[in-house]
Amino acid sequence: MASGTPPQATEEGAQVPDAGAALATTLRSEFEEAEKRRRLQEEIWLEDLRQYKGLYDPSMYARIGPHRCKLFVRLTRSKVKAMQSKLMELLFPKGDKNWSIKPSPVSEVTPERHYQDVMHLIMVRAQAGIPPAVPPSEQDVKDWIQKEAAKSAAAMSEVINDQLNAINWRRESWKTLWSGHMYGTGIVKGPLTEIAMVKNYARAPMPTGQGFDVGVGKMQMQISARRRPALYNVPIWNLYPDPYARTIEECEYMWERHVLVPKALLETANRLGFNLPLVTKYMNDHRHGDITTLRRFEVDLRTMSNAGETHQAPTGRYELLERWGTIMGWQLQAAGMNVATDMLVMPYECCVFILGNQMVKALLNPLPMGWNPYKAYYLDKDETSLWGEGVPRISRDMQAGFNAAFRMSIDNGAISSGPLIEVNTDLMDDEEDTESIYPWRVFPRRGMGADAAAAAVRVYNVDSHVGEHMEIAKTMKDLSDEVSTVPSYSYGAPSSNAANTLGGLSMLMGQVNLALKDVVSAWDFGISEPCIAGMYDWNMAYHPDESIKGDFECEARGASSLVAKELSAQSHMGFLQATANPMDAPFIKRDYLLREAAKSLDLEADKAVVTEDEAIAARARGIPMPGMAGIPPGGLSAGLPTMMPGGGMPPPDGGMGGGMGGPPQPPTPGNMPGVPAKPGAKGPKPGGNPMATPDMGRPPALQAGF
Repeated sequence: MASGTPPQATEEGAQVPDAGAALATTLRSEFEEAEKRRRLQEEIWLEDLRQYKGLYDPSMYARIGPHRCKLFVRLTRSKVKAMQSKLMELLFPKGDKNWSIKPSPVSEVTPERHYQDVMHLIMVRAQAGIPPAVPPSEQDVKDWIQKEAAKSAAAMSEVINDQLNAINWRRESWKTLWSGHMYGTGIVKGPLTEIAMVKNYARAPMPTGQGFDVGVGKMQMQISARRRPALYNVPIWNLYPDPYARTIEECEYMWERHVLVPKALLETANRLGFNLPLVTKYMNDHRHGDITTLRRFEVDLRTMSNAGETHQAPTGRYELLERWGTIMGWQLQAAGMNVATDMLVMPYECCVFILGNQMVKALLNPLPMGWNPYKAYYLDKDETSLWGEGVPRISRDMQAGFNAAFRMSIDNGAISSGPLIEVNTDLMDDEEDTESIYPWRVFPRRGMGADAAAAAVRVYNVDSHVGEHMEIAKTMKDLSDEVSTVPSYSYGAPSSNAANTLGGLSMLMGQVNLALKDVVSAWDFGISEPCIAGMYDWNMAYHPDESIKGDFECEARGASSLVAKELSAQSHMGFLQATANPMDAPFIKRDYLLREAAKSLDLEADKAVVTEDEAIAARARGIPMPGMAGIPPGGLSAGLPTMMPGGGMPPPDGGMGGGMGGPPQPPTPGNMPGVPAKPGAKGPKPGGNPMATPDMGRPPALQAGF
């Protein structure tokens, strides 16, 4: 559906004369052709939305009939929401980014920047005692340039991250992912330059001479205009691409439709440099707007919203069309623009705005190399169309089969819940009510002869097949898990398979993450990489701080890092559980494992796990650390019994070194209950360690005879 978001442009455009009306008429015919060609895809999107909302198509309601069950179990909704939540969790983790900026392997810098880096290196060497007369080697210069480039790349990353936060990139990404999961395609537009009104607070100075110092006044809000790059989600209902293209890169043009109220239209005209005389004249000629009828998909969308009578077009709204694509030089010349004679047959990448049949702004595409500003995220796509397929369409047959099985089971359950009764009203008493039935019902009847022999009431019992129908429903649900790659156990639904055990669930969730890796890669290639690269290009061109600029590479690391991080968290937890036993404890650095597990779960390791210095200092003071109750001074391995040579466990006081702070010792005669000491053996010296032997430094397993 058309939105009220004003279109965005990047640079001031030329004022378009009235001669542009002929070109505007030609281009509007092109838009109408693209609109007509998109109608079949609109029907698919409407089916997707009905399936998500749990609504049958009107023709389906007619086929079901008035007396049959119309139940719609919304399996699709659960799977769309599960996919959306999982992708947002993977792509936007706490305290991390799904993209990075790093220097090129061999950074290329301008001569001025090279000179500055070399002079900085010489200064640093001089501070280290190396005289300036000793020049740095070529390798030293290369290493220094790479080091400085790494600092600039980190600064550029922080600037871009701040810009993304300013435009609420997480919200725009949520909308794009939602569109991709619902309809198969999510569109992002940009980065384009916008003039943002930024508010700041500062103290107002107090007047002097009144006993107050300057600068101690009240806080006041200050509004300032600032240029910044911006990325926007574009609803698919607003986008009309070249109908003959199968990818965005193949599109000769892309149309975007905006529905604006008068105030928004005037603000857009002023902000983007439209031809104001044409705009005001058009608005004066169409004082109640120029939208007289709703498009077919708009009628269906409003019908689904249960808004009552919504087929009337809104009043006071204007349709503004925005076109990005190629225009031939001779067409631009006919529109009144200056084009060289030898360039009339050349295509120009342009951005054009059309209001009614008037071109109110036109400019050459300001993006590098005339790039298309639209980027697409696909949940599932093939080469047959520019549009992808979402979860509803992928699982449509399974959802329909599940609903059909459920409707049959309810219809059959209802009709078999009691007898069907046939009544011959000609044989019933005139005063008898034949519409009700209750226990111990008596039917007075009449008739003689042949009528007396005929049954006035017949009872029929219908067999129940509910169990068979539910088996079909279960099969359809299982198939839905398969085709959508969003199994029920991944979002908490009960299961009767391996997901009922902790180890089985961990294994299955790992497999789900591997299936999602392809979807994350689609986001990386379609949205993250081109959008972050565009933000980098914008800052290289327009950002005033030269220290953040350099030869950098933009990398999307959703699939390579974030999914691996998810699997790493499960691996850490599994290893911790597998080694939580007395035999493995002496060989495991558990503090390291706990730190890595905390990091993989997006926790601050230093806050979740005590550091080694904190543990040593606490033991020296005899103070137990939080969460370390019961841990002996020697660490986790000290005090844990070791397996005896015969394979059994020694008794708690069996002389294995427990509680002594040192490594466990092997059992010897005299220190094990029931084993007598050798005759004449001397006891331990007073105050000494009764377990001290020359083998104190050997590993416990070796001492025990392993």
